[in-house]
Amino acid sequence: MIKSLEKPLNMHQALSLYKLASKCEGSISLQTENHTKVSASKLPSMVSFLLTQSSQHKISLILENIQDEETLSEIQSICTENTEQPSSSLTMQLH
Repeated sequence: MIKSLEKPLNMHQALSLYKLASKCEGSISLQTENHTKVSASKLPSMVSFLLTQSSQHKISLILENIQDEETLSEIQSICTENTEQPSSSLTMQLH
């Protein structure tokens, strides 16, 4: 499953995503339009990745082997916190 972010993650969101990725059974990765990919469970790499992306770059979350609705809901919550329009800041595409 791929989730496209319309707004870059802030560091609080990145840390929350790292904590979730470290404990969930599947894998969570971030990927840019040019296919640069980093695992959300590797905090230093993810922070470097996010710091080098401009707000104009489209970033997607790639969720692999995550079927638990609670985990998916938590990911949705993390990615939409601190946004004015939570429902429009994260779109889901099934692949």
